[in-house]
Amino acid sequence: MGVAIRMPQPRRFTVGEYLTIERKASTKSEFYMGQILAMAGGLLDHNVIPVNISVALWPHLRSRNCLIVNSDQRVAVAHADAVYYPDLSVICGEPKFHTRQRDVISNPVLVVEVLSRSTTRYDRLVKVPLYQRTPSVKEILLVAQDRARVEHITRNAAGWKTVLHSGLAATIELSHLDCRLALADVYVNIKV
Repeated sequence: MGVAIRMPQPRRFTVGEYLTIERKASTKSEFYMGQILAMAGGLLDHNVIPVNISVALWPHLRSRNCLIVNSDQRVAVAHADAVYYPDLSVICGEPKFHTRQRDVISNPVLVVEVLSRSTTRYDRLVKVPLYQRTPSVKEILLVAQDRARVEHITRNAAGWKTVLHSGLAATIELSHLDCRLALADVYVNIKV
């Protein structure tokens, strides 16, 4: 008869403990349901795509009390069950902060994740449902970096709807931001 070996459970952190650690850290990590997850750096295309999206959206949003923030901005989602660094976020209206330090926002309207081989599964299966549980989030873009393909996930009266846009001629209607985003603009200087 074998002896059962009980494996130790990994330490679970509170969001407050995570933020204390994260604010002192020299590298980024994300928080998910008590776990602190290390982040890897992105490749060049992964970093260029959010800049392209920001440049394309800016003329439409700059006079409308909306802010476009990059991947250095922490975002608390699903009532702080997770804290992520989306590749790009848009906040309309007054930013709401999770803490007094004003370094974690909790009211993005749009979040953008650029997919990579190592993160695609996690982004789709874990992050998207948490973004969907965040009341302020109205639109989510999952952007491929190896081909002209964007999944546009939109909140509507019936729930959530996903539309796949592919090819450089495609245009995404960002209804909650009242503007359009051309895939040709998303993939400027990207070989797809």
